[in-house]
Formats: sequence, structure tokens, C-alpha cells
Amino acid sequence: NIQDDQSLGTSQEAVISVGGGDGIRILGSTFDRPVIDQVALVGSHAGTMILQNDFSGWGSHAIQMNGNGQRPAVIADNVIHNGPGGGDGAIFLYLGSAGTLVYRNLIRNITGVGIGLQRAGQATIENNTFYSLTGTGIAFYRRTGFSVIRNNILASCNGGVDFINYEMPGVASNDSVLDFNLFYNTGPFDYRILNPAWLNHAPAGNCYGCDPGFVNTAGNDFRLVMGTSMAIDAGDFISPIPYYGGA
Repeated sequence: NIQDDQSLGTSQEAVISVGGGDGIRILGSTFDRPVIDQVALVGSHAGTMILQNDFSGWGSHAIQMNGNGQRPAVIADNVIHNGPGGGDGAIFLYLGSAGTLVYRNLIRNITGVGIGLQRAGQATIENNTFYSLTGTGIAFYRRTGFSVIRNNILASCNGGVDFINYEMPGVASNDSVLDFNLFYNTGPFDYRILNPAWLNHAPAGNCYGCDPGFVNTAGNDFRLVMGTSMAIDAGDFISPIPYYGGA
């Protein structure tokens, strides 16, 4: 069963426990309270979706997922901005949240990490835009399985994609994909990885040092400038249609 919830409105905190095959859609809401987690999803769930919301001013995470989904959860088309990412991530996928699909989100002006994964993995992170982060755009932590990172724009971050703490002994993590991402002004590294064998193949189609050409970052307009943006038509066509400026 899927439960729709469009009633959360403004200035809400949603700590949601679902089980027995249930799922929930959280859509079209504004979250701006300084609570620890503005949306914390725990327990077994099926097909949960977090769509088209605006998150700002949280305490630790805008979204934390902690649970074993019977079908992959979807986090898509959200604007996540002006809050702490800390070491975990503004979006934190933790302990059994394997298979989560993270599409077409705009993650900007974050103090810390954009998306963090720990004991999770098998995520698909595509067509997201990361801008002005004091931490890494995407960080993989211990006991995290393989994931697909494709068609993302990472600009003005303190590191692009970090696999430095990716794998612990005995964990199968050698099938990740890092393709067709655009890295611009990502500080100390575009991506870093202790063991290239953790990737399914050598990174392909990425654009390093390429200005994405946003319309007006000061005005929070992250559309791409037609005719000059190096991100337009530069992604992998098999990924979902870009939104919020994803490559």
C-alpha cells in the first residue's frame, strides 16, 4: 500500500515509521524547522517517494533513511539548501537503505557533505546538481556496496565524489559506476578512491574543470545557459531526463 501525504505543509518535521509492505509519498511540502532530521524514514517500506519538497535549516540531516526497503525508495526533484551536511550528508542513506534512487535534486549552500552513504549502497544517484558545499558532494563510508553515480553536476564543492572510506574487508563493492559527471571548482579532488578495482570500469564521459554555466546562482536560478553551457547534451542518454540543472 502507498499512502499519499501532501498535508505536511510548512515548517514540519516528519519522523515516519512504516512496515508490513507499506510506503508513503511525501510531496510538495516545505520543511524549515531546525530539528535534527526533517524527514527520518525508518523501518521496512515499499516504494516510498520523497518528491518536490523544499528543505532548509535542519539540525543534522534534511533526509535520513534507515531501513531495508522492499522496493527502492525514491528521493527526487527536491530543493535542499542552506543547512548543515556535517560529515554524514544533508541526505544520509544509512543501514539497509540499499537501492535508493536519488534523482534530479538541487543540493546547494550546504555546510558539509551533500549525500552520504554508510552501510547502504546499491544506490543510483543521477542528474543531481550540487553547488556551494563546504564538504564533499557525495561521500561513501564504511560497508557501503556498489552504486551508480552518473550525470551529476558538482560545482564549488570541497571535493567531488569520495570513495576514500568506501570498503571494509569482506564487503563486495567492486561494481560502482562513475560516468558522465561534470566537476567544476571541486577543490582538492574531483573524485578519489583507494582502489580503482572498486569501480566496474574506468570513469568515462566525465567533464573535469568544466563550467556548467548556470543562469544566475546569486538568484538561485540553476538552469543552464542555452548555447554556452558545457553540461547541455553532455550526459548519458540512458539516465532520466534532467531537472534542476542536472547534466
